[in-house]
Amino acid sequence: KNEQNVGWRVAMDVKFKLMAAGSELYSFNLNGLRVTMDGKIALQGGATSIDLPLGGSAELGPVQIDIQKLSLLVGAESGNPYVGFSLTGGVHLSNVLQVSVGNLNYKLVYKNGGFNGEGPAVDSVKVHAQFPDVSPTVTLDVELTYSNSGGNTRFGGEGHLSIVNAVDIDAAFLVGYQGSQDYWMARASIPLGPTGITLFPPFLSLYQIQGGLGHNVPLSALSGTTPLANITPTFDGTYAFMAGARLGSSDGGFTYCFDGTLTIKAGGSDAGFRIDAKAWILTDDHSGGGQFQGFLQYASGSFDAGLSGNFSLMGGAVTITAPDKSVSVHFGSGDWHVYIGQNVDGLKLSAHVLLVDCHGYCMLDSTGFRVGGDVSYHLHWGGSLWGFGAHVDADASASLDVAILFSPLHISGDFSASASLSGGLDTPIGCLCISLSGGLTLHAEAMPVSICGKAWIDFGQICWCLVGCCDDYSVTVGPLCV
Repeated sequence: KNEQNVGWRVAMDVKFKLMAAGSELYSFNLNGLRVTMDGKIALQGGATSIDLPLGGSAELGPVQIDIQKLSLLVGAESGNPYVGFSLTGGVHLSNVLQVSVGNLNYKLVYKNGGFNGEGPAVDSVKVHAQFPDVSPTVTLDVELTYSNSGGNTRFGGEGHLSIVNAVDIDAAFLVGYQGSQDYWMARASIPLGPTGITLFPPFLSLYQIQGGLGHNVPLSALSGTTPLANITPTFDGTYAFMAGARLGSSDGGFTYCFDGTLTIKAGGSDAGFRIDAKAWILTDDHSGGGQFQGFLQYASGSFDAGLSGNFSLMGGAVTITAPDKSVSVHFGSGDWHVYIGQNVDGLKLSAHVLLVDCHGYCMLDSTGFRVGGDVSYHLHWGGSLWGFGAHVDADASASLDVAILFSPLHISGDFSASASLSGGLDTPIGCLCISLSGGLTLHAEAMPVSICGKAWIDFGQICWCLVGCCDDYSVTVGPLCV
């Protein structure tokens, strides 16, 4: 039929089914959708949009939507015809968060011989929360967007967090769902400028204020050390509150800068407090997790603390490293330990100073006391000697490990040391190479008392390129035990 403002077209009655979170969100019938002879999609009379008043509710995963109207749009995108849908309704995000109006947007685009669906995308979901309910010191207003991946429904976005009605700052917010329960949290910080607020010149200035609020989240969630997307809910019906600040020297925090937060949770299995901190020394770059990171926490009747970090000077000529979880303190739940480095690969404290490398640990727990470390030295020289090319390599290392077990009482220790020297000389009539090495190992323990040792020296080889190498010669004493 040839229709005014449309042209030759085919009209059809279509049933649309909108899906979300793996199930049907809403379905409706549309009578008289037009398709023109040149493949365009149109509405009656050539209209490009219509609004259909609706009623009832729908489920966006665990989120209830009170549907108010449906807006239908038709058009073309990069030459491809499409049908767009926008559902407007009240979005119930949480039992403790106010309901707001949001739009759920879908689109069907015709290309490559078929229709491809897009959506749902949710916009204009505005949330308000406050704590406590009476005379609130923290209020939250934020606008969220929707995402769904693998059946996990999540709203996240940015807005404003107000602390004691004096500071209005940008904030990040997350609300998520697991089954029929929900959880949400917000955390934010406001910088006070490159010079901050001077408190005790030139030693102390305030550079940043932080705050946060969460519901059904763990005590550690608000510190900022865990990405919002990785928060694991607790569903204990309690709130957690966080406040923090960034302090540093009055030279812009170059000499030192300290970023700390205090989180308090009044209920739940992890009720207690937690202090998180990160620090920088001799740097203007205060981004990321800090050169050093640490925490103190008392929750569920247990005290825990940890420290990690990486500090570097002079382009790496001096470095100090404490790997994550290498420094750990725990008291409670029938167990305790104090670890300053651990005798496990990757968890020892380490330092590098010019030509020297060190590793160490000190471990005290209910089973015993363990301490140890190692130091190594390497020197390489290459240059000219008497007009000839020459090189020298020198290495030395030593290690010590001591363990005292409490029950039954047992003491053991191991010591080792080694050194090597090698060199070479290039001359017009050939090259000369020489090497020498030696070492010592000791092991002692009690009870019963036992001491074993071994020593060796290896004269290596003396090589002359035109002649060859002499035989390797070594002397070993041990192992000897008493």
